[in-house]
Amino acid sequence: MSRDQRVARQRGASMPGAGRLVVKRFSVLLVLWWLPCVSVFAMQTGEWSIDLNGLSWHSEDRYNDDGEKRRYNEGNAGLGGSYAWNDWIDIKAGFFENSYYKNSLYGGAFLHRDFHSGAWTFAPGVSLLLVSGYDDTPQDAPVVAPILVPGVVFGPRAMKISLGFVPVGSVKFATLQLQFLPANW
Repeated sequence: MSRDQRVARQRGASMPGAGRLVVKRFSVLLVLWWLPCVSVFAMQTGEWSIDLNGLSWHSEDRYNDDGEKRRYNEGNAGLGGSYAWNDWIDIKAGFFENSYYKNSLYGGAFLHRDFHSGAWTFAPGVSLLLVSGYDDTPQDAPVVAPILVPGVVFGPRAMKISLGFVPVGSVKFATLQLQFLPANW
């Protein structure tokens, strides 16, 4: 069995790389089509955003998994939601495929300070999260692990970009997420 076949089996994938890419792109298009449908509900429940988890970047290209070098997954597809509890705390939860090709769940809060210029917002802050999915990985983290992610959210009210950076540990990493606020469309 080739290394690619072992990785595919480990990830639970039964289709070739191009097929998985098509499925991921279709999933993103489906979510984008679905957003206007849920905007009525979002307006009724308050300041909700739909969060598309997407990308990460690592300071090293590969990690060691039981003596075998593997590439980090930097296409971390997933979906989440955030609720603006008040002017400086957003409650958030969701899921994504982590850097070790495992499914992860997360929940926590983004503590921030908003700066506004017209319809644009710039909000530096820090996310305090509990994350699963790293227990059976080279990190050997607990089943649910705490993580502190400094970051910034910026953009117009209807769609923002969220960037996070973890500057500690043996491998530093950055994350990218898109936030859609259907109530402001």
